[in-house]
Amino acid sequence: MFIESLTLIELLAVIAILSIVSTFAVISISRVIQDSKDRAFVGNAFALKESANLFLKSELIHESVPPEVISYQTLYETGFLDEFKDPDTGRYPESSVNSFV
Repeated sequence: MFIESLTLIELLAVIAILSIVSTFAVISISRVIQDSKDRAFVGNAFALKESANLFLKSELIHESVPPEVISYQTLYETGFLDEFKDPDTGRYPESSVNSFV
């Protein structure tokens, strides 16, 4: 009977240790996921900036008057920017003139 109770205590100890380790693993993985979402957001912002710069340079090369405001819709419709997903929601943003670069 002593051996059976010792085995049960050992099993409970192992379960407790595994739950602690899994808690730390879940916290670490969630941080990695959030960091990757943040980096994707920054990457999308740089892509918007660079495509706006290329759009302005193209307008100046073709000697046309560049618009005062460059929107996501303008860049998407002229082919300077591909559609991309929002890293936080996983959805494609709507192309509108209300999103300025």
